[in-house]
Amino acid sequence: MPSPSREDHFNARKFLDSLSKRPVIDFYGVKIPTPNDPPLSYTLKKHSLDHLSAGKTEDLVETLVELLGQDIMDEVIEVDPSVRDLSILVLWAYFNMNGGGNEMTFSEAADLYFKQQTETVPGKAPAKPAAKRAPRKAASGPKSASTSR
Repeated sequence: MPSPSREDHFNARKFLDSLSKRPVIDFYGVKIPTPNDPPLSYTLKKHSLDHLSAGKTEDLVETLVELLGQDIMDEVIEVDPSVRDLSILVLWAYFNMNGGGNEMTFSEAADLYFKQQTETVPGKAPAKPAAKRAPRKAASGPKSASTSR
C-alpha cells in the first residue's frame, strides 16, 4: 500500500489559523494581522512593557519580533517608521496579545501612547489638586480661658 503524500496530511496550522479571523492593519504599507494568541516562546518569558525605554529602538524591535514575527518586522524596519510609531505598534500588539479577548484598535493604542507621554513628560504632568488644610476656627467662636496670669 503506498504511503500518503504530504498533501494528503491534515494541515493543523492552516486549520487553526482559519478558526480565528483576525483584522489586519496597514502599517506603512505592511499588512499586520491583529495578534491575539501569544506564541509559546513569548509566553515562556515574563513580559511587561515596563522594560521598554522610549528611546531604545532595539527593545521595541525585539518585543515586536516576539509579538508579530521576524518576517513582519523585517518589512516594518524596511519602511523606517519613527520610534513613536513603533511604540504605538508595540502597545497595540501587546494589548491585543494580552487583552484577554478585548481587542484594542490602533487608534486606541495611539490615544493611550499620547496619554502616557503627557503623564511622563516633565512640565506636562497634570497638576495635582492643592492639599486641603484643616479649617481654622471661626473668629467669633468661644475663646478658651487663659491659663497664665
